[in-house]
Amino acid sequence: MPELPEVEAFRTYIAKTSLRKKIADIIVKDKRLIRGGGLATFKKVLKGKTFTSAQRTGKYVILSVSSTDKKVVMHFGLTGSIDYRKDADNPPPYAQVTFVFEKGSAL
Repeated sequence: MPELPEVEAFRTYIAKTSLRKKIADIIVKDKRLIRGGGLATFKKVLKGKTFTSAQRTGKYVILSVSSTDKKVVMHFGLTGSIDYRKDADNPPPYAQVTFVFEKGSAL
């Protein structure tokens, strides 16, 4: 399980790469990863929005979503990680959730 320093590094990484980029699509390999309303609601709330801030609370990274009071909460489990790609067409092989941004990059 990533420890607090690694989770803080993930938060910083997201803040540097992914804030204020408009979300065009979300790819989810396993819909059980999405809680609090289901996959359709998750996509509906996020498409066209941006992440406005990234905070860490314990081993969670919490992303604020523009124009809403909703948050995306990330927990990295035993071996989780985060990766930003300038080319959304080339996702990491084990990516479980991918946020595709308007200009073709992805988290």
